[in-house]
Formats: sequence, structure tokens, C-alpha cells
Amino acid sequence: CAAERAFLRELQASCVVPVAALARDGGEGRVVLDGLVANLDGTTILRDRVVGEPQSAGVELARRLLSQGAREILDEVERQVAADH
Repeated sequence: CAAERAFLRELQASCVVPVAALARDGGEGRVVLDGLVANLDGTTILRDRVVGEPQSAGVELARRLLSQGAREILDEVERQVAADH
């Protein structure tokens, strides 16, 4: 739970964007954390995985996805959702 929350907090993602995180026990106090960020129609999906201490794994995974273009996807989704309301 700590890894997943750290991931979402670092992304600064709202509840309307397609973002996912799944943490599993990695042994020895570590987690295996998978995450993704997608656009609304699913044509662009960024995925990655990290292994580490829960808090730092969440931050590292978010930063990896941000470096791959997640911020642009998240901003575009927010604009699309706002335009629809």
C-alpha cells in the first residue's frame, strides 16, 4: 500500500486518469511494483516495474514513467475530462 500511494503521490494523478499500480512482496522488506499510465482511449500505455523498499519504489516508478512522457499523458487526460464537463 505504501508503494502504491507513493507512486500516485509522485505522479500527482487525480482520480479521473487511467493510472494503475500493483505491489507484491519482493522478500526482505522489498516490493515488486508494477505501474502504468495510459491515455483515455488506450492507444498509449506506459508501463514499468521496479523492485525496492516500498516508499522509494513508488517514487522511482513514478519518475521513470514521467521520464517516458507520463506527465504529458496525464495533462492531456485532465484537459479532455475538463472539456467533457
